[in-house]
Amino acid sequence: MRKRAASSPAELARALQQEVTDLIVRSAIARQRAKVLFSILDKMVAEMKRGHTGVVCNSLRTFSKKVQQFVDQGSLAQSDAESLINGSANLSLLLGCPER
Repeated sequence: MRKRAASSPAELARALQQEVTDLIVRSAIARQRAKVLFSILDKMVAEMKRGHTGVVCNSLRTFSKKVQQFVDQGSLAQSDAESLINGSANLSLLLGCPER
């Protein structure tokens, strides 16, 4: 069994985008709410390309807070949210974002 190389930040960001798309496909999140998450992720990816790690870290915190807000409002299942929040946390660790 080959050991897989660690994912790059860009790969993890794309994986988060794909997870949100998957949630839409299985009707686990309303399209309007997903657009909010895509907006945060798109900004984050753009800032990542510019090397603005601080902005990316802030975007990751915003993303996680928004996901939790959707859970609190009953518009996203906790199990689906955990996957998104864990992905965001993994990306934060990879980037060396300060914990808050």
